Amino acid sequence: MDNMKILKRAWYILWNYRALWIFGLILAMTVGSSSFRPSSTSSFQNNRINNNPNSYKLPWDAQTFQDPQKFLETMQEVGQHLVSQVVFQHDTGVLIGFAAIFFVLVVLAAIGMTILRYVAESALIQMVDGYETRSEKLTVRQGFRLGWSRTAWRLFLIDLLIGFVPALVFILLLGSSAWGAYSLVVRMAENSGGVLLLAVLAGFIFLFILLFSMFFLLIGLLRNFIFRACALEQVGVWDAVKHGISLVRGKWQPVGLFWLVMIGLGIAWWIVSTILLIVFIPFFLVSVILGLFLGSLPGLILGLLSSAFISGYWPIVIGVVFGLPLFILVAASPLFVIETFAHVFRSTSWTLVFRELRSLEINTAVVEVPAP
Repeated sequence: MDNMKILKRAWYILWNYRALWIFGLILAMTVGSSSFRPSSTSSFQNNRINNNPNSYKLPWDAQTFQDPQKFLETMQEVGQHLVSQVVFQHDTGVLIGFAAIFFVLVVLAAIGMTILRYVAESALIQMVDGYETRSEKLTVRQGFRLGWSRTAWRLFLIDLLIGFVPALVFILLLGSSAWGAYSLVVRMAENSGGVLLLAVLAGFIFLFILLFSMFFLLIGLLRNFIFRACALEQVGVWDAVKHGISLVRGKWQPVGLFWLVMIGLGIAWWIVSTILLIVFIPFFLVSVILGLFLGSLPGLILGLLSSAFISGYWPIVIGVVFGLPLFILVAASPLFVIETFAHVFRSTSWTLVFRELRSLEINTAVVEVPAP
């Protein structure tokens, strides 16, 4: 497999198939940023409680952190007090209503961006394959039609299977291990072997994290081939996983070498993108100003609307919370544009690698078939 030839071809496709840019932009906007999180107001509440002469004193003492049961009981008591403080506020119902609206909007935005992400990934893979197979260039509209299919749903299920489920298992195991280690160390704190036991447990947890990090690193590599097996061969989720793993296992040397090349290119791209961010500072200033203007529109509307029901600083908080997501989206638009080309080039390169390995696999199978 000629790595340089693949990279040159991916570069050529990047600049000559501009319809792919739209889907790369979608990936730049959705990968790793599928939802917005509202800011916390706990610091204000704490300051108000501390300034009150009748403020609540936290029931923490030297024994709290030495006994897990005592710690849980203390946290439960603090939580019940905070809830009682919020429930009896005059504007609680209105705030809960706006919080519910914001939560619904966040969920809808997360769902929409997730759908767009997998439609874009499906379209990018199939459009590049069609260009290499039939020399056809689809329009953006045709690309969306191609991406909006059962394949996008299967790609989502693949990520759940190989990404979300192992990550959930990892978090549960790590949390239970950390809690068990904490409980054990607390019980043996007075013994001379407590420090040694703590060191052993810390080493075990470090090894546990290291193994899972290597696992997810491997999954990140296999994902490129599993996705393309699903999208280009139109197979189900489990068949795509088996075929992708089988393809990498049979050609692990060229795959590993190309993976190292892509890591090197990623480091080089990080340097180049940093330089581009400096060069694009004027564009960022314009996008920040535009983001402030556009983000202030929903912020003003919601802030004025909420001021009819509540008073004080809460309308300002509600306006900022509702306007912040749009501000971030517009202000970061130059960064999204820069990352567009990286996503298209990366996806195209792995699609070409998959096609190359698949053709080698087919040629090998043909050669191994005995003559009649």
